[in-house]
Amino acid sequence: MFKTGNTYRQVVQSVRQAISDKGGISDDSSISSRYILFNMLRFRSKLLNEKINSKSKISKFNYQTIPCIKLEEIDISECPCAPNSGCTFLKAKVKLPSLINGIKSVTSTVGSINYTYVEWDKFKYKLKSRIKANATTPYYTYKTGPDGTYIYLYNDIHKEFISVTGMFDNVIDVQMFPNCEGVTDNCIKPLDLEFIFEPSLFPLLQEMVLRKVFGIYSMNTDSISNDSDDIVNNNTAPNIK
Repeated sequence: MFKTGNTYRQVVQSVRQAISDKGGISDDSSISSRYILFNMLRFRSKLLNEKINSKSKISKFNYQTIPCIKLEEIDISECPCAPNSGCTFLKAKVKLPSLINGIKSVTSTVGSINYTYVEWDKFKYKLKSRIKANATTPYYTYKTGPDGTYIYLYNDIHKEFISVTGMFDNVIDVQMFPNCEGVTDNCIKPLDLEFIFEPSLFPLLQEMVLRKVFGIYSMNTDSISNDSDDIVNNNTAPNIK
């Protein structure tokens, strides 16, 4: 049965095994891992969006943390505050991967500071607040432009790095996110990374992919290729190898 820690390779193999067991496609080896994984990620996002829209509880297993994002001081012309306020903002140097449901938290890398979210166009009201705590609290906001979504910090001018936790659309983008030096480890094989998803929803995810993509119905098959009988009932493709 699917559990936390299972890799993309195991997940892809479970789909291949199901196709073979049901005889849906005569030569399942002709189906690329890239194509299977693309659809697994696509329907993962669909299921999570449906769960969010129904206001169901979201499992912690769907969230990821980017542990280290480098910051840089930006020109005041880019800040969401009055031109003459003298405010100084920090901006993430790297854009965020696409989010499913916004950001869950922004913290310092050691967790000692938890930044409070303020909408971009509401920032100026916080800065003009008569309550001193409102004007001095460390805040974050984010803005999405033509080149992507970036995080901005206020009231913490000495910070160099932050950590961000959220529910991301393409989990591989997060797992391959550049480190604090802005370098991506090209030696990582994405198929060997963990598939980020709550275990209780995996049977439904696999069923959706097999039914909607490959036209296979009424699944009842081993969910992960291993030595045990784990029975379950039933946008750019990622660059994997």
